[in-house]
Amino acid sequence: MKQVFYLFLIVTIGLLLLSFCLGEMRALKLTFGTISLISILISLTFFWLWQSQATPLALGMSISWAGVGALCMMFYQLQLGAYIFQTSDTFFLPISVGMILSGAIVHLLVIQNTFNLRSWVYLVPILGSLAFSFLMMQL
Repeated sequence: MKQVFYLFLIVTIGLLLLSFCLGEMRALKLTFGTISLISILISLTFFWLWQSQATPLALGMSISWAGVGALCMMFYQLQLGAYIFQTSDTFFLPISVGMILSGAIVHLLVIQNTFNLRSWVYLVPILGSLAFSFLMMQL
C-alpha cells in the first residue's frame, strides 16, 4: 500500500512540475491526450481478460475505460481547437458518458450476482449518485 501512495505522490508532483514548466493549458492538453490513449489500452486489456474468461467484471471495466478514453479525447479535441474525429461535442458527450455509465451498471450487476443480492440492489449506488449529483446542482 505504501508503494501505491508513493506512486501517487510522484505522479502528482510530476504533474505539478509539468504544469509549472509548460503552463496549465499545455499541461492539460498533454494530460488529456495521454489519458485518452492510456484508457483505450486499459480498455483493450480488460476486453482481452473478459474474452479469456478471466473475470466477468472485466467487460464492465472495458466499457467504462473506453468511455473515459472517449471523454478525454473529446476534451483533448476541445483544448486543441481542432477535431481529430469530425464529430461535434453533442455527439461525443452522450456516447462517452453512456459507455462509462453502462460499464458501471454491468460492473455493479456482476458484483450483485456474485454476492447473490436482490435484483434491485445494484440500483442503489446508481440512484444514490444521481440523487447526489442532482442535489449538488441545486446549490
